[in-house]
Amino acid sequence: MINSEKKLLSVGVITFVIFSFITLKFNPGFAGARDDSYFYLKMFNYIKSQDTLIPLAHYQVATSPIFVSLIGGLQIVSGSFFTIIIHLFYLCFALLSIFFFIQILDSNRFLLCLSFVILFSSSGYFVAPSIWPTSDAPAILFAILTIYMLQRRRYFGFAAVSFLLVSTRQNFAWLLLAMFFYECLAEIKFSIESLKKLIKYIPALFSLSVTFIYFGGHLSTPSYLSNQSENSYPLPNFLNSIQIGITLLSFLGALALILNSESLVFNLGSRFFTILSGFAFFPMCFLLTNSKHPLVEGLGWISLLSLKLHVSLIVIALLATIGLALSFFLAFQKVVKVSMLPTSMLASLLLFTLLMPIPFLRYFEFSLILITSMLTMNLDRSLLSTKSYKYVAVSIFFLVLNASKIFS
Repeated sequence: MINSEKKLLSVGVITFVIFSFITLKFNPGFAGARDDSYFYLKMFNYIKSQDTLIPLAHYQVATSPIFVSLIGGLQIVSGSFFTIIIHLFYLCFALLSIFFFIQILDSNRFLLCLSFVILFSSSGYFVAPSIWPTSDAPAILFAILTIYMLQRRRYFGFAAVSFLLVSTRQNFAWLLLAMFFYECLAEIKFSIESLKKLIKYIPALFSLSVTFIYFGGHLSTPSYLSNQSENSYPLPNFLNSIQIGITLLSFLGALALILNSESLVFNLGSRFFTILSGFAFFPMCFLLTNSKHPLVEGLGWISLLSLKLHVSLIVIALLATIGLALSFFLAFQKVVKVSMLPTSMLASLLLFTLLMPIPFLRYFEFSLILITSMLTMNLDRSLLSTKSYKYVAVSIFFLVLNASKIFS
């Protein structure tokens, strides 16, 4: 490991440890991880006690039965040491996530990379599930590993970790769909290499098929939605696009500090406003189709802005539109090497979430950190400031942002 990667890993681990303490001390129930963990442990115990698959009527989590069966099998093997072992596993998931997150970024851009490592390792949506066993922590690791394997063209490794990814959180199918289209666009000509690219997706498709059959023709348990009726919105759920846009704006608003404003404004032109008007469709559709559906607590940025700060929903939708438009605008700068993968990921996530009835921020934040970091790391150096204090300011802002979410 080169020296810069060691430094980044050290900062990431220290930040993770500090924010784990903050979460345990001040908000141990953050993002519902502790409450969700109760149901996961209950399902693991069922596997151990019954030594069989859980009947659908008794299934109380939304995760694939493959993941529940694997961890339940671990409990059978580990016996009375299961509690210690499962927490050690989740600590390893977290540390490996930080390590491989650094690997998929460009550590040569040290200060920029440092900002994203701090953003990722201090996120309560990453820290809390690493303390309380759910499906989030392993899913985060497998998502990062899937990108890592794709970048390095390790087909067997990709097949294995993509299988584990959708076996842990099947809603990450959007990521594999983004990768599939990215690879199709990258190489249109058919060859043996193209066939290998298709074959490596088969294990993940098999996992999704098992989940779909087990859940009676769904990719989630019907009981999960019935128990979350107050948080469920009609499909297509355009409220998700507002959640995504606001989160992107919270990241990119800080990152604007390290962008070279002269180069950015010069390239802004009419293209940004064309993109802006195009993406206004998503947030504005919620205002048109679900304006009478009440907003509730627990929806992250939306709940905070609407219910606590009393910001108009029209203003929130406009801010979300700006966040979406700015993200895609940065992806298609003329002076930038166009980054197809994070752009494909953002487009896939945006479309896929129209089919997700519940707009919890914990479903999106990690994915948006991943997309934003990959997108920004690909920006041309002429768009990035060389002043170190700006990167330090961005890192401090990310720490304050994540701490404020935990304390609130």
